Amino acid sequence: MENPKLQLFDRKSKPYSNARAALRDGHVPGVMYSKGNQSQPFYVNEADLAKLLSTYGTSRKVEVNFNNEISFAIIKQFQKNSLRGQYLHVDLQPLDENEKVKLVSNIHILHRDAVEQGGKILQVQTHDVEIEMYPRYMPETVEFDAAMLLEKDTITLADLNIAANRDIEILADLDTVVATLVYSQVSDEVIDEANDPVVHGIES
Repeated sequence: MENPKLQLFDRKSKPYSNARAALRDGHVPGVMYSKGNQSQPFYVNEADLAKLLSTYGTSRKVEVNFNNEISFAIIKQFQKNSLRGQYLHVDLQPLDENEKVKLVSNIHILHRDAVEQGGKILQVQTHDVEIEMYPRYMPETVEFDAAMLLEKDTITLADLNIAANRDIEILADLDTVVATLVYSQVSDEVIDEANDPVVHGIES
């Protein structure tokens, strides 16, 4: 699968009086941090950043174009206004193919509907996992197949799609529980109350 892409703009090419002015114009300030090198401030189109994060999260290798130079990075962190849903700042970490990178990846669930039937509910206990690898081995997704719970009681980190990949190290105990099936129970008292008629209005 092709890596997601971001076009970065040199802050010198789009001089704003302050960050607020840039945000009003739809450009999010950011910094590309590089070990031993000078940091590079930039702007990125907010719509492009929002689309990338909603689609891939922060655990994918991103192809960035900065001053017509192509390189690869990961989104290290970002700031977002929770009330307005506006992105305020983003930090990128360049990738060196000769250096391992650590990142926290969301765990995706496949075939959830296959097990959530007949009062069964998938209870997820671990939502993400820290992994380490060289950039060329970064996975497109970290996931597990919920249908395995039709044959076993629990899903652990050892059941993730990347667990058997020798090029990716899971930085946690492989016996850590990721998900289990629980059964919803409705008491007779609740059922009786549900069958009682509901009176609307003011009682005399």
